[in-house]
Order: sequence, then C-alpha cells, then structure tokens
Amino acid sequence: MSKAKKIGLLLTALFVLFTLIFIAFKSTSLSGSWVKVLQRQQAQAVYGLGTVTSKKTFQAKASLSSKVKKIFVHEGETIKKGERLIELFDLPLITAPFDGTITSVQVNEGETSPISLPMLEMVSLSELEITLILEQAAALLIQPGQSTRIQFESIQGAPLDGKVRSIFPKLGQFYIKIDPQTFPPSVLPGMTADVAIEVNGPRTIFILPLKTAPQDSKVKIKKKNRPPQWIRVKLGSKNEEGYELLTSELPLETDDEVWDQR
Repeated sequence: MSKAKKIGLLLTALFVLFTLIFIAFKSTSLSGSWVKVLQRQQAQAVYGLGTVTSKKTFQAKASLSSKVKKIFVHEGETIKKGERLIELFDLPLITAPFDGTITSVQVNEGETSPISLPMLEMVSLSELEITLILEQAAALLIQPGQSTRIQFESIQGAPLDGKVRSIFPKLGQFYIKIDPQTFPPSVLPGMTADVAIEVNGPRTIFILPLKTAPQDSKVKIKKKNRPPQWIRVKLGSKNEEGYELLTSELPLETDDEVWDQR
C-alpha cells in the first residue's frame, strides 16, 4: 500500500472518530426531560436566632452587709417553693419563692454578703420561653399572636410551633418573647434555636424543578398547545424541589413544563 493511501485511510479514520465523539457529546449535552412547573403556598417570614430563657428567675440579695450564717442549697439542686436557701446574721431567712433549680451560689458560709449583688440565683426549668432580639426593620413587622417555627440544630424532626407573646424595647434593642406549644425535656435556658416568624399570609410561588440553574438566565418553556420557547427568568434560592421563580418575561401556569437539562 502506498504512503498516500495510508495517510488517506488514517485521515478518514480520524474523521470518523471525531464525528462519533462529536455526536456523542451533542447527544449528552442535549439530554434532559420536560418537568412540570410546581406551584406552592409560602408564608413570608422574619428569621433570627432565639435563646431559651426562663419566665421565672430569682436572685437572693442582701439589703445590708452581713455575714453568711448558713447556705442550705448547692448549684444544680432542685428545690420546692418555701424551702430555705440562705441565712444571714441579723437578717430574715431567705426562702425559695417558687419551684426551681439553683443555678449559681456566689458566697460561702462565714463570708460577708455583698450589698445589692446576688448571693444566689435560681430559675424555673418548667416555664420556659424563647427570647429573640431583632433590628428595627424586622421588628416593625412583628405583632403578638403571629405564628412561629422553632428548630433546634441537634433535635431531628419537624420544627416546634409557637406564638409571639410580646414585643418591647430594651436598652435600644427590640425584644420578642415567644411561647412554644411544647419544649423537649432536654432543652435548658441558654440554649439557642433558629426561629422563623410568619409576618404575612401565604403567597403563591412557582418552583422550577431544575437540577442546576441556567448559566444565561434563560430556560426553555413549553405551554399547552404551543411550541417550546426560550424565556429569560430570575431565580431565587434552591430547596429540595428546585429553584423559586422570582420573575419571568412570560407568565407561568401549573400546566407549563420546563426543560431540565442534564
């Protein structure tokens, strides 16, 4: 076989190979499927990080300087209303004002009690709430009675339901108190949770169930009894169903389909 024929056969083989590669690439790049546009109801919400606090707290303080005669409790102890807490020389005995748990003991027997400073602290672990601090823009949307969803990071399952009890200013900040319907037994004051407060009624949104967002902000839409067409869209955040549709140059309906490029 001549050298020219060998070169010709080689070029032909290369042409066929590149053609097959190109066809395979085009087939892969054009693969995909038509998927239904989803319609959902979504409530508008204000989000923040809440802290678990107790509705009942007590600090034992001395109005006059005196030596500590006897301490009847220790940190972590659960006590009943009326039980003895601390006794000072020449001052009335201090007792528990409610059922609770001792969280701090700051003095020792024989020491002089500090005036107006807490010698002992206790809280109720059975009457808890969520305290949230918001900036002005978000606080303006909050009203008592609004529904809330509370999610502790390490607690699996559905969020806890709750209601906004009050909103008030304090030291230049805006505090929101939330009453959950229930608290898991393991939740204690000082723990934090993600809180969503529903500030407006549900609104209708469309979800495009795409695997990835289009790079050029265009998607192929197929409406009933119409040929497919490309339209420009603006997409929002992605969830487990797809991307929220923020704006579209063509109104969409639930019967519409979108091309999901694979």
